Amino acid sequence: MDKIEQLYNLYLQNGLITSATSLDVFRAANDQQQSQLYELGKQNNLFQNTDLSTFRSAWTGVIPQSDRKSTRLNSSHEWIS
Repeated sequence: MDKIEQLYNLYLQNGLITSATSLDVFRAANDQQQSQLYELGKQNNLFQNTDLSTFRSAWTGVIPQSDRKSTRLNSSHEWIS
């Protein structure tokens, strides 16, 4: 399971999106939509220490240098190695 699928399942499980939003549509989110998804997640306490650039790395595959050890979500929904 890749990072986008992990995020998709997290948002789905927490009721922030519905199954009407397919994984393919979620994967195709543009920069503006990614920012909106990030803000929605922060507002709903899905993230505490994850910044926007780290969140966006799920789509780009490029993890910010400060977070290069991060490869998956932990139980607190933060990227970890």
